[in-house]
Amino acid sequence: MTPDVILKEWVARVEQPFLMPFQIPLSENYPYLLWRAVRHPGKALAGLRAVSRMPSYVWIEITNRCNIRCRSCSKFYQKGDSSTDMEWDLFDSILTHVAPTAKCINLTGIGEPLFHLQAERIFDRLQEHPSLRVEFTTNAQLMSEEWIRRLSSMKCSVTFSLDGTTEEVYRLNRPTGHLSKVRAALQQARE
Repeated sequence: MTPDVILKEWVARVEQPFLMPFQIPLSENYPYLLWRAVRHPGKALAGLRAVSRMPSYVWIEITNRCNIRCRSCSKFYQKGDSSTDMEWDLFDSILTHVAPTAKCINLTGIGEPLFHLQAERIFDRLQEHPSLRVEFTTNAQLMSEEWIRRLSSMKCSVTFSLDGTTEEVYRLNRPTGHLSKVRAALQQARE
């Protein structure tokens, strides 16, 4: 399947949450962009040209669910919760198409990647592509010794997100988080 055909196939599925190869985020996580793309597809697709190859750096937001509520996050102020995980079939389909040519997959988004209900399965699938670099940002609340061992065996870059170096300052933005968990994860990762 050529990149042209893949691009046309993905454009035809615009109602599905995913990142198109031209890096316009169209998903339920971005309701305004999704509405604009569906309402005015000509504007959303204006200026696009056929790609000669798939992107080498791909962002896939596998979840917009999070295990803590930060005051600096828009989700803190939302009424109700429309959080969801990307379905396995969609993730697998995207990975199947981009993995042969991609150099890096970044799983960072609004949510906590390790909070995805099938996070272990996703990382197992990513391990099937040893040349593929995996990146993501975590609040480290779910970062266990098991996760650190798993990620250490992969070509993986993990960014630890924190908002302070004392419990008091940390809790100003992350009232439901625990700095002690971040410290423990950093210590285990160092070891």
